[in-house]
Amino acid sequence: MRWRAWAGHRVQRAGNGREAFIAASNNTPDIIVSDVVMPVMDGIRLVHALREAPMLVHIPVILTTGVNVPEGLPVQALLRKPFVAAHLLSLIYRLVDKRSRPESFGGDVGHSGAVGGDERKS
Repeated sequence: MRWRAWAGHRVQRAGNGREAFIAASNNTPDIIVSDVVMPVMDGIRLVHALREAPMLVHIPVILTTGVNVPEGLPVQALLRKPFVAAHLLSLIYRLVDKRSRPESFGGDVGHSGAVGGDERKS
């Protein structure tokens, strides 16, 4: 795992879904941004593992994808490729801000919205 500084935040990269799950378990992040297509454990399996882990279920997740994904994934946003980086940044800041106000985030898990390409609304 490598830590990077980015826009005043610490960002940790993982090479696959299993590494991401282990990293989140060891150091709870404010948000997870993951691609759907990854080796070892894909993004869909990562999301399900996060939602089954009591200590991680509250973490907002943004999935990025260039492939079709099942409806009803318990993510806060689905970002279709290609996407504009500003859209991703906007989603990250909005979701992290919501998380800092627990009363506004409580029921958000389980809803998804798409940005870019194909819009899917919850």
